[in-house]
Amino acid sequence: MNECTLDRKVLLKFLAQFGKDLRDLTINIHHMQVEASVGNITHYIRNRMDAVDTDGTSITINDVPRLVSFIKASTSENATMAQSSAGKTLHVTCGNNKLQLPSSTYVASQREVGLVERLVKQSEDNMWTKWVDFPLDYSATVNTGALYPVVQMTKVIGDKLTCRMEFSPSEGEMVIHAGKKVRGTMFVRVPLIDAVGTENRTAKSAYGYWLPMLLDCLPAGEVNVHVGEDTVLVFRQDPDFLLIVMDQQYEED
Repeated sequence: MNECTLDRKVLLKFLAQFGKDLRDLTINIHHMQVEASVGNITHYIRNRMDAVDTDGTSITINDVPRLVSFIKASTSENATMAQSSAGKTLHVTCGNNKLQLPSSTYVASQREVGLVERLVKQSEDNMWTKWVDFPLDYSATVNTGALYPVVQMTKVIGDKLTCRMEFSPSEGEMVIHAGKKVRGTMFVRVPLIDAVGTENRTAKSAYGYWLPMLLDCLPAGEVNVHVGEDTVLVFRQDPDFLLIVMDQQYEED
């Protein structure tokens, strides 16, 4: 039997860090720890959390919103999930409350995970100095609270946006702006801590409408940032959280 017992409140935070649109997920079980990843053409997220008890290898969740609603309705300290194998009924227990969810072997959020994780392994081996063949020669630490205005961009200027990022170690700031002149443009300046990069040069990259909602997945506190010219934007909070935002071509007004 695949089974894990987790702190109920921490589990809710864990699931929330994969984004509001998460529908399904595979949780990999390790010794006293669980890990999950999602990946597609816009981003990759990996998250880990400690467990109260573990057994087996993995658990498949095919209805994350229903699971979250059940866990929120409970007041118990822990939540236990058990499943004999992928495709079999998922059993969830919170105190005196129990939930049974049907399961499928198909998990949409895992479709691109294998491919992306091979690239992640290469970048980890290279100490995040490059992504595939693109240099990640700029890095710094940022407080995720400073990114909150970026999360709100879609509410201010609409959801059909492209975000432009300018990372300047010499200025000690990362500037993210989005919008069109005819409808308005919003700029957010994010202070950089211990920034490094090419002297007197600014790295520039562009990201799609998905950037604001992905930044809402970041954990509280400080994260390490890695970026380069026209490439991905990486956020790391070791040893548990990793977010990679895929870039796109930038179109001027």
